[in-house]
This record gives sequence, structure tokens and C-alpha cells, in this order.
Amino acid sequence: CSVTWVTEFAINLSWDESIPQELYCKWKDYQVSLKSLNDLKIPRRIRNLHSSKKIDIHGFSDASERAYGACLYAVTRDKDGKLSCHLICAKTRVTPLKVLTVAKLELCAALLLARLYKSVHEAFGNRINDIHLWTDSTIVIGWIRTYPSTLKTFVANRVSEIQALGLQELWHHVSSAENPADILSRGATVEELKNRDLWWHGPKWLRGGAWPEQPESVIELPEKKATINLVAITEPANVLPDVSSFTKLCRIVTYCCRFTKKCRKEAISGLTLTVPELEQAEIIVIKLVQKEVFAQELGCLQTNRPIKNNSKLRMLDPFLNNKGLICVGGRLRHARISEGAKHPMILPGKHRITRLIFKAEHIRLHHCGPEQLLTSIRQKYWILSGRREARRITRSCLNCFRLHPSGARVKMGDIPEARIAGFLRPFAVSGVDYAGPLKIRESRRRGRAHISKAYVAVFVCFNTKAVHLELITDLTTEAFLAALRRFTGRRGICSHLYSDNATNFVGASRELKDIYEFLESAKHQHTSGFGQSEN
Repeated sequence: CSVTWVTEFAINLSWDESIPQELYCKWKDYQVSLKSLNDLKIPRRIRNLHSSKKIDIHGFSDASERAYGACLYAVTRDKDGKLSCHLICAKTRVTPLKVLTVAKLELCAALLLARLYKSVHEAFGNRINDIHLWTDSTIVIGWIRTYPSTLKTFVANRVSEIQALGLQELWHHVSSAENPADILSRGATVEELKNRDLWWHGPKWLRGGAWPEQPESVIELPEKKATINLVAITEPANVLPDVSSFTKLCRIVTYCCRFTKKCRKEAISGLTLTVPELEQAEIIVIKLVQKEVFAQELGCLQTNRPIKNNSKLRMLDPFLNNKGLICVGGRLRHARISEGAKHPMILPGKHRITRLIFKAEHIRLHHCGPEQLLTSIRQKYWILSGRREARRITRSCLNCFRLHPSGARVKMGDIPEARIAGFLRPFAVSGVDYAGPLKIRESRRRGRAHISKAYVAVFVCFNTKAVHLELITDLTTEAFLAALRRFTGRRGICSHLYSDNATNFVGASRELKDIYEFLESAKHQHTSGFGQSEN
């Protein structure tokens, strides 16, 4: 019935159209065969199930282009040792409309069998002695025994679910003629099922006899992911030798160029290296560095394509000079300066060749500072993040460190407790100091007026950083006490007042202590004694 309805859906009929005559005849035959179901009797009792302590479960699966299914059989043994096999349950599915290969449909049938066994296992529990699962597809057995990660998605998902149930080692191969699930995949009428012993009791060898021989495993499985091994070079080949001096590097490259010329039987001028040869070696070194670091930008410039916006050289307006080097552009073409100063060669900041150039120039300029070093370098090269590289070279120079050692810095102490005391009113804890002197003209009349000095007493609250200013005429103790009186009259009395050791502050502290001791003395506390002493 399900196959019929799927066929109707496949031919895409509308609701008011008549079905084809062939499909109508199939449906009528199916309708007539339904009446024969009344004569079909299926016993619910499984023989020897209660007398047998252990039960062997055998499952079979099969698939065709129309449907796939699975069935389970229970094999029991009576008191006399005789084996009997009975059908427990079965389940079928119609193949999806999407066209799948027979091997994939066989895998779907195997997954259906695994799910069917899971439900039966929950019903029987510990009474199951052994389990065997059978299929007529060796490809499916190979898939189930393979790691899912090596398979494609469709096959891997179903294999993973089967392996999650722990059934990957329980599968065996059976021929299609001895597979009762073949009846599920191909279909059968009620009359055919009545007398089909293969369907009701499974193959004969389940009740005694030799099991079918197992074929060799499949060497090449379909639906496997293609494995490609690639070896990536993470670091470019280091063509330039690792030396400690840029001059030495240029001399080595010059000798290599001389060797190639000698191999080509070209003329070589003298035994000593000439200035043009060293300059040519320097150009070769710079080309190799630019090709290593700025390969993408170099390709764009060679093909007259614009440089990408995220390139570090975008703002430098780079171009290729007549020697094939990437140089800084600009508007200084008519300037009366050297060609290197107008259009310096571009080099990366963090590169060993750049460090050798900085080191050689630093030594040539007798260990100059970073600003002078960078200025001299920019007469010929433009280094990305050049100021940082110049500072790094000067800081790492041992001779510069010996001549200009940096002193040890004293670690600052903790903040005084009075400055971080919370929940106090403003100016409860304050500090005072003088600002000045300020020159003040005492008279506004004509003629020469007398100019005197004045000071400003600055009171600062330790908690809020508020400032109170008082004008002071001189540096005497009396003037500070007068300013302190005005301050306390406006802001209130301080619990702590901090100052330096200026003479006016020390004198004011001494006078305030004398007044405090006098007021706290026992003699002052009793007025009667004070009156008698005066008499």
C-alpha cells in the first residue's frame, strides 16, 4: 500500500486527476488481497520461550529499489536440546523519492535493524545469550567496521549510530536466497506468506547445521573521503647566509657573483673587490629581502595593478625604479638631493638584514643616538617602524650602555594613610605650602612706588584635592598664624596639617604647642589657684 501511494506521489498527480490504469489495477489487486488477511493466523506465543533460560537473537536486513526492511528471530532450545526458531518482529520502510544507491539503501536497512534490536533488547533484558546480525551486502559490513570520520556524511551518520549501540562486530554475510528480509524488500502477497517457512522460522541452518561461509573483506569501499597528503613549507628558504655584519654579507654576495661570472667565462677586474661590485651586491640583497617580505606588493607593481588597501606600503606610494627595487614615491623628483634621499628603498622593520644595516650605520656614526641614526638611514632606506628599530639597536648596544648607563630607579613608597582616609569632611586632613614671591606695588600715585614681596599660602585637602588660597605679606610666623586663623575660620579646624620644615611653619608649630600645653596644664585648669598666685 505504501509503495502504491509513493508511486502516485512520484507521478505528481493533482487532486482532481484520475490515476493511471496500471496503478489502479495494482490498487485493486491489493484491495482484494486484504480480504485474505482474515485467514492468516499468527501465534503470539513463542515456543520454549519460558523454559529456555537463554535466547539467541538473529536479525536480518535487506533493501531493494522500492523498499527496505528488517526482521528479528528468537532461537530457543528445549529440554531435549532441540532448537526452534520463531519470528519476533519485523519492520519495513519505503525508499525515499531521492534516488539512492543500493548500497546506501542496504545501510538504511541495517540501521533499521539496529534500532529494532534496541527495542527488543529492552524487552528481553538479560535473557539474551547471543546476538547475530545478517545482511547480504559486504559493502555495508565494511562500512560498519570502518571509522566514520573516513566516510562521507550520509554514510558516516548512519554508521556512527550503529557503532554507538556497540554492534559493529556482530554483523555477518548471508546470501539473498537465505535472507528472510528479502521478502520485506521485494514484497509478497498473503498467500505467499502462508506457506513461506523462510519467513516464519528463518533459514534452516538456524535450527541446526553449518552457518554460511563468510567472504573476504572488501578492500576498496565506496563513499570514502578522498585523502590528500600535502606538505606545506611554513618558512621561506634562507638564501642569504647568517652573518653578523652587513658589510661582510655584501662581500660574500660579491664573491658569489664573481664565481658565476667566472663560470660563464666573463672578465673579472682585479683581485680586490670594487665599489660597483659591492653596490651591486647590496642591490641583490635588498631585492631578496623585498621578494621575501613584499611578494604580493611586488607582483602588483610588476603587473601595473593597484596595491591592496590593507597593505603596509599603501601610504608610501611605492613604485619600481630602474633597478627593480621597491622605493618610496612622492613629489621630490625635481629636488636637488641625492636619489636615495628622494626615493629611498623600502625595507621591513623586523628583519635580520634591517638589523644588520642599522648596526653597521650605528657603528659608522660612532654610536650615535636613535634620532641621528634614523635620519642617516633614511638618506638611503625607508624602514617600516624605523624609529622603533633605531631605539632597539641603541638600547641593545653594549658600548652605548657602558658609556651611558641608566641608573637604578627607586621604587616609590606607599601613599600616606592620611591621603587615603575615607569618609572625612573637606580639609579635615590638609597640607600647606607657600607660592611666590609675588611683587606688589604699594602705591598708585605718580612717581616711583615702593615694590614689596607677597606670598600665597596654598592649603590643599588630602581627600578631595580642594584648594584654599590665602595672601601672606611676609614669611614670618605671625603672618602664617594669621593666615591659618583665616583658613580655619572658613574651612574648620584640621585634624592634621602637613608642611615642610620652613622656619615660619616650624615656629608656628612651636607656638601652637606652647599654647596647647598652657591650656592643658593643671595650673590653668584651676582658676582659684591662679588667683592666689597673682596675689
